[in-house]
Amino acid sequence: MQGSLEKISFGTNWYAQAEHGGFYQALATGLYREHGLDVTIQMGGPGINVTHTIETTRRLVETEPDRLQRFVAASIKGWYSFLEDPRPAFRLIQQDNPNMSNAQLVYSHEKLQEYGIIKSGDALEKGIGAVTHERWPTFFDTMTVAGVYPPTLPYQNAYTLDFINKGVAAYQA
Repeated sequence: MQGSLEKISFGTNWYAQAEHGGFYQALATGLYREHGLDVTIQMGGPGINVTHTIETTRRLVETEPDRLQRFVAASIKGWYSFLEDPRPAFRLIQQDNPNMSNAQLVYSHEKLQEYGIIKSGDALEKGIGAVTHERWPTFFDTMTVAGVYPPTLPYQNAYTLDFINKGVAAYQA
């Protein structure tokens, strides 16, 4: 994508590790830049309050859907690339977190694939990151029982599927 790049900062939920690999891969291989984005990954850790999901505001969804779509698409492409050859992401992960050994990264990468953490269920057809309206009530009920959300929270207003579920082919082009 030509022209100036739009800045986006993305915070992880912990120290840089293979479990963030797709995001680091998208950065390392230039996928974010190809989508017109200048992305900065801010590593989490103790005392840093971030979540593991990609969160944004309703205002941003309504006013900048193209920017969000490009970020999500590049990130998902990063995950597919990471699963095939994680070495570019490993280099950036170790730059951010020098305590992360090659052996640990390789082990985690293997386990992410072995246990279908990234590619399984709906993701096999709809693409990595797939979520459905049918899964949200189960997730919400689990979080309510755990005390994370009050049972009266209108969770249906808390998410959109507009930026995901495009199908595997859309992310492997």
